[in-house]
Amino acid sequence: MGIAYFAKRLLEEKGQSLAGKRCLVTGSNATALALAEKLVELGAIPVTFSDSSGFIYEPTGFDAAKVKTVQKIKAERGARVGRYIIASTAAKFNEPASMWTIPCDLVFTCSTDQVHNNNE
Repeated sequence: MGIAYFAKRLLEEKGQSLAGKRCLVTGSNATALALAEKLVELGAIPVTFSDSSGFIYEPTGFDAAKVKTVQKIKAERGARVGRYIIASTAAKFNEPASMWTIPCDLVFTCSTDQVHNNNE
């Protein structure tokens, strides 16, 4: 996923690393999920996904297995990210507007509509 490599390169130019960076990911479409997979691969820590129903926040971050769980949920017709909380005892499901209060290092907007609406 190009945007992950772009972020990695920008950080390297500043003498930093993508590894360990907490990342908000808006959306939960194919782009958002592929980005999250690449962020995990590069050592970053995605902590959110969203859709029009709200957002899920995984305080310790999504690892590869957790991203796969979200992918499976979203593959079901009409499924919303909120269903993820059944699979995680630590995850929280929240209203869209409060996503921006979560401490993070980077934000990746992958929504297909206006970001502040947290659509797919």
